[in-house]
Amino acid sequence: MGGSESRRIVFGPALECLHFEDFIRPNSVWSAGITALLLLSQFTAVRDRFVTITEIEGVVLDAVRNLNLARPPDVQLEVSAEAPLFGVDSPLDSLGLVSLLIDIEEALSDRGFQVTLSDARAMSRSASPFRSVPILVQYIQSIVSVP
Repeated sequence: MGGSESRRIVFGPALECLHFEDFIRPNSVWSAGITALLLLSQFTAVRDRFVTITEIEGVVLDAVRNLNLARPPDVQLEVSAEAPLFGVDSPLDSLGLVSLLIDIEEALSDRGFQVTLSDARAMSRSASPFRSVPILVQYIQSIVSVP
């Protein structure tokens, strides 16, 4: 590195660029380790912005399992990829739906996605996005896919 040039490394989306020389001598064993850690943190930050259909389905099914823990045996929700959630074929009432959606929102938030499932967009649909697991999974994917 000659003159006033400086290598800059970005450490995650929320932090400023760091000047390598500000905290470690270049070309040392430590600099190689620090570089690897910084690159790994960038990969993780990018990874946190991507979620698969399988992961979304897992979040929804985990939330259904959690909801069932507080429900009597005779009103348990089916835990399957094709299960009905809300409507005629389900024992879930509106309060239970709100609890389920909050659990899903919190789990998605833990994965880096700030979403609100029961907003005007969901309520304005002619068919509820909360009818079944596959429909809810598809709806969540449409929300998290929007930049």
